[in-house]
Amino acid sequence: MQTVQGTVEVSVGSRKFSRPFEKVVFQSREDVLEALQTDKGLVELLDHVNYSIDLTERAKVRQAILANEASSAASEEKSIKDLMKVRAAAGKPVTEDQARKIIEVMKTLEV
Repeated sequence: MQTVQGTVEVSVGSRKFSRPFEKVVFQSREDVLEALQTDKGLVELLDHVNYSIDLTERAKVRQAILANEASSAASEEKSIKDLMKVRAAAGKPVTEDQARKIIEVMKTLEV
């Protein structure tokens, strides 16, 4: 086993915050077997494995949702932001709610 140090950075607006952390990295079968020697070690390792599996599976489903059901919603949100930028550049800004209403009307237009 090896202890590795890292840093977590969080951005809030233009400000950045960071804090160091340490983690244990398993490098071999022997490292895993050593960790399994105590009940506490077994529970911790199982918790980490189960969390990792859960996170991996959730990420796959999230990506599928974003690629399918949510893709039109993401496209609509982008259109709203783009419309707000274009109107602001033209000197006639609109709020997000107004832009959303304009996009809704545009979706019903026959071209």
